[in-house]
Amino acid sequence: LLIWVTGYPVMQTPWLLLSIVLYGASFLYATFVNTKDLDAILAIVEQGPPPTQPPEVQAELLRLRTRVRYGGLFMRSVVLIVLVLMVAKPVI
Repeated sequence: LLIWVTGYPVMQTPWLLLSIVLYGASFLYATFVNTKDLDAILAIVEQGPPPTQPPEVQAELLRLRTRVRYGGLFMRSVVLIVLVLMVAKPVI
């Protein structure tokens, strides 16, 4: 909103446009994918300790944990890339 209000030329600054796109992708991933996976993990854990769950539930929990871990790595990487783009302002 601040960029739009000040009239900053977003289309002529590829680093800023790339940063906005990456931030949007990370936000959408966190909102629609990661939140759903975390809710599923909480639902499984609320049923009891994982070692007492059936093997298929344990496998699902492991799959979800792995997916959340990689999602977290993705979101952290995006933050780092956006930070570098905002500080360095490279000519792309």
